[in-house]
Amino acid sequence: MVFFDKKIISNVNKLFGFIATGYEQDWPLEFADKNRISEFINATKLGGLSPDVRNAMVSLILFSYDDYLSEKADHNNEIWKEIIVILNESHNSYKDLLNYWALWDNKANDLFNLTPLVRSYLKEL
Repeated sequence: MVFFDKKIISNVNKLFGFIATGYEQDWPLEFADKNRISEFINATKLGGLSPDVRNAMVSLILFSYDDYLSEKADHNNEIWKEIIVILNESHNSYKDLLNYWALWDNKANDLFNLTPLVRSYLKEL
């Protein structure tokens, strides 16, 4: 899991009206919102974000997308394709985060809904 300091969380709060204090143990999990994925993706694509804030945004997107996949299908992986565009811009920056989701030490593919997609993405790099 990747951790974010209070300054980074404060910047994301301003973007989305969150009320995170910076003391949350699992900030991206607590503020993930499957209904706001497009909003998170669009804000990340606009640019102008520091690398640390961008990293926090990618974490928020992945947690939100995993939650989304628990209830809905991503037909033709349309949302995942948008996420890949963001990941490809700086995949080395997201290495720890992506390895968290890939669960390489676990042979099962279904611990997170996102695990098979992340594993496939990382294998293609």
